[in-house]
Amino acid sequence: MLTRLLIVGTFLLPTVGCGKITDAQNRVKASNDLKELALTYHKFVLTEGRPPKSYAELNQKYPMTPECERATVYWGADIIAKDGSSGDTILGHLPNPGGKGVLAMYCDGSVRAITQAEFDAAKKAQPLADKKTDAIKEAKW
Repeated sequence: MLTRLLIVGTFLLPTVGCGKITDAQNRVKASNDLKELALTYHKFVLTEGRPPKSYAELNQKYPMTPECERATVYWGADIIAKDGSSGDTILGHLPNPGGKGVLAMYCDGSVRAITQAEFDAAKKAQPLADKKTDAIKEAKW
């Protein structure tokens, strides 16, 4: 009987806490997807001289893994901030697979896990068209 318990225990022991391992694996996968998306976005800007307007446009030029499409991205946004804040400006994001906060993709290509409050307060990338429209509105007044 003791031998059976030891054998069953040996097989059950590795499954304890597997949810945490799966969460970590999902978080790493989502982070890698955002990094791939950021690198591809940068490549598009460097080769085309302008930011992509949509996932379809970016993916047509540089095919990515299908998981990249899940990200929310501020399409058409410039990745080079004149004030040097590219590392503080969010270009896109995914929900954190761990259940808390957001995985944020920044204009400088970095990806970081942040809280929902940090995300809400963070600077978001603006599409170039919006910047031009804002500049025109300011010039008229």
